[in-house]
Amino acid sequence: MRRGHAGPLLPYPRVALVGSGMLFALFWGAEAYMAHLSRALHVRGAAPPEHRTSLVVLCALAALLGAFRLMGYHPLTRKGYAEWLATSPWRVPDPLPLGPVHLVWGDLFVLVPMALLARFACDGDPLLPLRFFLGAYVVAATVTSIPSPAWVYALLLAFAGVVRLSPHPGWQAAWLVGTYAVALAGVRATLRRLPMRPPPRAGDVPLGWPFAALAPVPPRTVPGVAPVTPMVFAAGAALLAGAWAYAAAAITPLADVERTWATWVLGVGVLAGLVRVLTYWSAVGAPLGIRGRLASGRWWVGGYDRMYAAPLAAVVAAAVLPAALRHAPLSPAVAAAACVGAAVFLVLAPGPRLAAWRLTSPGRLSFAPMDGAKYARLT
Repeated sequence: MRRGHAGPLLPYPRVALVGSGMLFALFWGAEAYMAHLSRALHVRGAAPPEHRTSLVVLCALAALLGAFRLMGYHPLTRKGYAEWLATSPWRVPDPLPLGPVHLVWGDLFVLVPMALLARFACDGDPLLPLRFFLGAYVVAATVTSIPSPAWVYALLLAFAGVVRLSPHPGWQAAWLVGTYAVALAGVRATLRRLPMRPPPRAGDVPLGWPFAALAPVPPRTVPGVAPVTPMVFAAGAALLAGAWAYAAAAITPLADVERTWATWVLGVGVLAGLVRVLTYWSAVGAPLGIRGRLASGRWWVGGYDRMYAAPLAAVVAAAVLPAALRHAPLSPAVAAAACVGAAVFLVLAPGPRLAAWRLTSPGRLSFAPMDGAKYARLT
């Protein structure tokens, strides 16, 4: 089995390659013809064609081929392929029977012509279509690596570096090559877990309403992956949010960042807090509405309202920290990253935990027709 099937020399459908070439030729020819027509009509200021649209089309085609390069051969994206592999002697690192998910020498027959077209036909950066190709491959690897959460986190963190280096094409291309190696490791880690049949969970059994809403829901775990504590998850999410905030702020003009970063931080804090409140509201409704609290004089229901503490802390931190760090010896990008990370951490780290709160809070259960058969009324 180790010899396996090496896959085709060109790991792309011929129809896709021919269609991509014809589409690029159509746009390139149209731009060249319009420039020739302008010169023939003696249009004042007519300039040679720049082929900007052709370069955009070439990069879009490179991105599509990069995504297909992984999705087209990954077992999780082809119905029945993963189940068939699970019943065969195939195991990692044996070659996949229908073709490899990693790049091979045959990919150069597509990537090199794209680079040459970008340079000589479009007068652009020859690395641009290659960066789009690798970027799309990494995004596809992130999606297919969802059964391996640690690798998804690593790829999301690495892709923040891709965004940060976008003003520097050479460094971004080098970073993408390293990110491709991480993506390939994540794909192989996912393939080692085939077949992935999650064990049945108590919450997945249709008990009917209200018993389904009262039943304990065990945490979702991935076989072979140690569960992450809430504090570690919050710290990781804060680091990831801070990295993306830094990447976005670093590529934005400095004048715009200095003027608007505090507003963006406050918006992130409010949005994160709102998402948490809506998540808890969807689990258990408030025992008293606004009118009920006014009529009864019970302004604070401690067992239920304590879930507002974390979102409120995140909003306060997002409003106060920018002013506190404005005069600190930090660049606006670093300050924005620190504030966003702190807001996300305060939303996720404090309790109460949703699984325990939905069973112990003095909330109110209500029938939700949108929940479908899982919460259907029992007759």
